[in-house]
Amino acid sequence: MTDEVSSSRPRSALATRLTFGIPILATVIGLLAWDHASSGFIGLGLLALFFGSGGALEFARMNQLGRRLEVASVLLVLLLLFARALLLRQSGGLGIELDLLILATAPFALLVLMLGKEPGQESLKRTTAALFGVLYVGLPLVCILELGAATTWGIEGILFLVLVVKGNDSGAYLVGRKWGRTPLIKVSPKKTREGALGGVVVGTAIGAVLASFGWAGPFGIGAAVAVSICIGIAGQLGDLVESYLKRSAGVKDSGNLIPQFGGILDLLDSILFAGPILLAIVHLWPFVQ
Repeated sequence: MTDEVSSSRPRSALATRLTFGIPILATVIGLLAWDHASSGFIGLGLLALFFGSGGALEFARMNQLGRRLEVASVLLVLLLLFARALLLRQSGGLGIELDLLILATAPFALLVLMLGKEPGQESLKRTTAALFGVLYVGLPLVCILELGAATTWGIEGILFLVLVVKGNDSGAYLVGRKWGRTPLIKVSPKKTREGALGGVVVGTAIGAVLASFGWAGPFGIGAAVAVSICIGIAGQLGDLVESYLKRSAGVKDSGNLIPQFGGILDLLDSILFAGPILLAIVHLWPFVQ
């Protein structure tokens, strides 16, 4: 999400990012804070619904998969989220069974949709791309639902994730814009090593501050710093992977929903990688203390 630019770029780009970025972040934090205060998950559910359906649709359109696969991708992601929500609302195993059923039948469902098309490599490539898009968007969001509703950390864990990862994104953009000189990787030539390092430093500082106020769940300040570094790096990898996907599809942004940001996937890319990593750390933490 953090396409860095040189300091010679007009200030209007930064101003536009702030104009749209701050309200978006405030809305996400507000919905999660509402859940935290009410011990509910309505805000988290709305966010998962919006980002899941929007992200799946953007991925399908970015890769020109056609209307059938667009609709199927969105429905499969929503079904995955619904199945996980069922599990989180009850003690039985129906949710996980539905998860597995959806994942097992998704390839066949997508292939059935292609029966009306002319057989060939192009049809198979589109079906494979659609399945990848469902997994790329859906499974990380399932992990984030799990983090918020099925761990003792709860909604605070998602707030920690969002603040640290988006702080990392913003730090990478601002540091890279001001001091970036050394290219990071060919797949995203505007990103720099200085920006990447600056992002990790900013995200880690945010994690340490949250821990000092007791908002880092099971982690003390030292552990929160280590965790922030891990999810910060994971978030940057998610950003680079999405850059690769966009270049492969021949597009600059995943969508044009938000000026200077792009689309939903441009906002979500770092969270998609960092969320499962944080969930894994939380589950493993009792065994490594």
